[in-house]
Amino acid sequence: MVNLATQACLVLAKQEHRLGQLDESVESLIQAISHADESVDRQAKFDAYTELIFVVGWELAQSKEGRRWANLAEALYKQMGEDVENKAKLDQVIGALEGRAGELESAAARMRSSIEGFASVDNDLELSFSLAGLGNLVMRQGNPEEALEFHLSAMQKRGNLLGEGHPSMAELHNNMGTTFAASGDYKSASLQLRKALEIAEGALPDDHPRVGDALSNLGAVEFAQGKSTVALGLFQRALGIVEKSQGADHPDVALTLFN
Repeated sequence: MVNLATQACLVLAKQEHRLGQLDESVESLIQAISHADESVDRQAKFDAYTELIFVVGWELAQSKEGRRWANLAEALYKQMGEDVENKAKLDQVIGALEGRAGELESAAARMRSSIEGFASVDNDLELSFSLAGLGNLVMRQGNPEEALEFHLSAMQKRGNLLGEGHPSMAELHNNMGTTFAASGDYKSASLQLRKALEIAEGALPDDHPRVGDALSNLGAVEFAQGKSTVALGLFQRALGIVEKSQGADHPDVALTLFN
């Protein structure tokens, strides 16, 4: 049975996630689970579980806690029975969790399964997220050319649905930029990362993690081209954002310092 309080918490959690308010999003998702239990709404509970896997396991990089939510989601999925879209979503978020933990082969297999599932039900929006996720994994496996194909496909599908100025497009331009950088095409990388920064700064709060991502990656590209002073300024801005939005012990802080 659908419970309005459950749905309200899920909507709020997604909005908080979009704004980079990650701790608040986790709290809203836990409240959604409580309401879902009261109304015996297993689908809503499953939706909250999968969102928690991504927010906790990927965004906050808390792998152990993310795995705990993944175990609960997998158990609930078995109780609910086979469903292509639910299976695709589960593969998508667990793939992201495994990717964050460095389990690249398993993560890529999960993401490919997710792509197949979402494609079969014509869910192009979720398909774009899985394509982007696989692109990132493939790049980390040392295949930037193949990664670029996945990112281009993700950008086309999401752009057609949401428009070029949508905040989630910043993530895709960021992905494209890091992929170009990995192949040594710094000019194209810089263009993509500046576009990511433009979209993120125009649509998201100043301290949003996506703004920090674009700044950090653009700093790395500028540094690679010998522009150390420009790069330092970008790194400093990125570090302040990551520390504020995700905590000083988040892995991305170390990555920014390393850059």
